[in-house]
Amino acid sequence: MSLSVCKLRLDKNASDHPQADLTTAASVDDESCIDVGSDDDADRDGGEMEVQEMSTGDSFPTEGGFVKKFGTENRPMSRMMFENRGLVKYRHKRERNPRVHLRYKYKKATIRYRSRIPPVRKEDKPYSGEARGIRANLIRSQKFSKH
Repeated sequence: MSLSVCKLRLDKNASDHPQADLTTAASVDDESCIDVGSDDDADRDGGEMEVQEMSTGDSFPTEGGFVKKFGTENRPMSRMMFENRGLVKYRHKRERNPRVHLRYKYKKATIRYRSRIPPVRKEDKPYSGEARGIRANLIRSQKFSKH
């Protein structure tokens, strides 16, 4: 007798299964359940037949007893099933909506632009010289040379 069959017979939740015999559960001792390997061919064939019968039924064994199979009704469709895109890299939620995605791209572009150039200063009063000083290393004119 195999270990899984003994668990089936000793399980209280398996009483609705036709193979669960709770009257023989008291007569089965723990030592026979622990002894998994036996050389008797008839016992081995009987154990395999029980496992095959269990697997062809409407329920299947787990550690906590028998679990009913799902019905024939279809489960509701999820968003991933609806899109049916396969394996693609993860993208943020804002990238689903093109308007929101472009607004985000514009915000990033303005931040990059502001970091590259100094901001435009409005002249409230007349010109009073360069506030930041004159940079001597800049060359703003070219000298004419004869060829």
